[in-house]
Amino acid sequence: MNLKLKVLLSTLIITLTITLYKVLKPMQSIQTEQHFLDLGYCTIWYQKSFNQETKDKTPIIFVHGGPGLESGYIINLNKIAYDRPCIFYDQSGCGKSTTNKHIDWTFEHYVKELRLLIDKLGLKKVILFGYSWGAALATKYTLEHSDKVEKLILASPYISTPHLIDNYKKLAQSKNIYDIMTAHENAGTTDSQEYQDAYAIFFKNFIFSKDPSIFDNIIINKEISETMWGKNELSVTGNLHDLNLIPLLHNLNLPVLLTSGINDPMTPSYMELLHKQILDSKLVIFENSTHMPHIEEQESYLKSITNFLDE
Repeated sequence: MNLKLKVLLSTLIITLTITLYKVLKPMQSIQTEQHFLDLGYCTIWYQKSFNQETKDKTPIIFVHGGPGLESGYIINLNKIAYDRPCIFYDQSGCGKSTTNKHIDWTFEHYVKELRLLIDKLGLKKVILFGYSWGAALATKYTLEHSDKVEKLILASPYISTPHLIDNYKKLAQSKNIYDIMTAHENAGTTDSQEYQDAYAIFFKNFIFSKDPSIFDNIIINKEISETMWGKNELSVTGNLHDLNLIPLLHNLNLPVLLTSGINDPMTPSYMELLHKQILDSKLVIFENSTHMPHIEEQESYLKSITNFLDE
């Protein structure tokens, strides 16, 4: 073997070794901790994941959807912890978080709770990731505490009830199920097979296109969801009926990433509307996804998040 070839092979081996070290070492050193935090009116469950090499980076707090859901369906985003600390939590009354007194389930309550959580954890700066309903909380917190938020990720963001209801109507009509669903919702017969069949079509086409059994262990607090949204999918009778943060978006003065699926109820045209309102924003639409591209296109989704965080 001549000298030139030996040098070339040695360089290739060294490069490959360094690359593997960078890829595998953080994965080997990932640590996950679960804790309970007393906020007075409730005990919040949260999970923190990190590795020793990047534990001092600005942490990401993940604010889950709902209202009334838990963080379990976004925990797969835990892989971002290879790059920086990740904190997932269950909102009060949801999942593993408990309450010890009566709470008025309102938008303002959950915004205040996010502030209390960040303060109690002693975090000076955070990156917020708000998913669906969680995006409304993350947006409002950022508007009120812009000095504490480094970057904002709004994933399939619900931040306007009128816009979402309009999108729901158009999407259901596109599958010829809108009249069926609204008739049963108005009549209180949503337990009928006809309604269940129609909703299954809606769910498959616009909420999650893959096997829904992965949500079998996800618990919904019906008191919260019915108080804030209502009993029906396509109409709102709860206290979120007039929520609309779109007129405030122009006040966001930090980098914002907007993500959505091509067949998401947060439609491309709706996402473009949000994108135009936020000066320093980037929009990514996933071409093979509904409302949950973080599962449906997990690898591409994680890459888009990490790229944004590294910018």
